Amino acid sequence: MKQTRLILALFLWLLPCPLNASEVSFLKFCEYLEMDSEDLSKDAKAVTISCVAFIKGVIETHAAMVLEKKIEPQFCKPPRISYGKVGLMYVDYAGNHSRKSFQSEAEFLLQALKAAYPCN
Repeated sequence: MKQTRLILALFLWLLPCPLNASEVSFLKFCEYLEMDSEDLSKDAKAVTISCVAFIKGVIETHAAMVLEKKIEPQFCKPPRISYGKVGLMYVDYAGNHSRKSFQSEAEFLLQALKAAYPCN
């Protein structure tokens, strides 16, 4: 039952939605990671935490799916790389690549993770 919920959650999360379906973009939240944390307001810090939580959710869902042998590893992030550094990589990747209209934000992050941390 737990595995079914995990698979369903991943499936629903990765469902494509139009880019204009929501005003909320985790990419925008991640852009605050480029700023010095001392310069951020309380609200900006909370938004930054949302970015890190989104990234952690994608990475940990991927890890759970690999552990359960549901998928092959799509990326291999070194353990020493923090979620904040992944967020900075995501912002950089998005600045150089276009998200397709049918891609969910989670799919775009997975694409960035595959490019930045390939499994060799």
